[in-house]
Amino acid sequence: MNKKIQNLIEKDFQKFIKLVELGVIDKEAACNNVIAINNAQYIYCFAENIKGANIKKLEDAIIATNNAEYICYFAWGIKGANIAKLEDAIIKTEDYYYIYLFANNVKGANIDRLYYVLSKINKFVLISHQLNKTKDILLKKLNQVSITVKEEINKKCDSNIDDYTYLIKLLDEKKYDEIKENKEKFANLFKEENQVKKLKKH
Repeated sequence: MNKKIQNLIEKDFQKFIKLVELGVIDKEAACNNVIAINNAQYIYCFAENIKGANIKKLEDAIIATNNAEYICYFAWGIKGANIAKLEDAIIKTEDYYYIYLFANNVKGANIDRLYYVLSKINKFVLISHQLNKTKDILLKKLNQVSITVKEEINKKCDSNIDDYTYLIKLLDEKKYDEIKENKEKFANLFKEENQVKKLKKH
């Protein structure tokens, strides 16, 4: 995987998403690097914010994290999600809080099946009592899952420091047209050295 892309993902996810939208970072490469980090929140946010993202691949990745919270969010908020597949995944997590939320808020969920799973534990009555406003809770939580994962980005990069810093400055100033005009130059910042050499030869 590309260390520069992963570094940007972890330090400023919002700028990463913008560069994918502008075409500076290849969408498929971006998707693969998000998945490689194996962070459920990044996977969900990428699926939510990138038009034309590979939902099936991201869905498999979110399931692989076994993160009940984001499996639930993915089923609830991502268009084209395979609800039956995510339902199987949420049950396997054995997280009864999010199984309950899934049953009550995800369109297409097999409520009878999910309630049967919940009925097998004594905690179900307690959980039901605590979640009398489940939809409001889920909406509030989803709103908190913002695209901004980190506040500040590390301005240093292993190489191409001047171009990289300038790119971040343009992003901060929202000068997207200028980024588009220099897309090829900035795109090289996120390619491995051998890829850049091949491009120069051509």
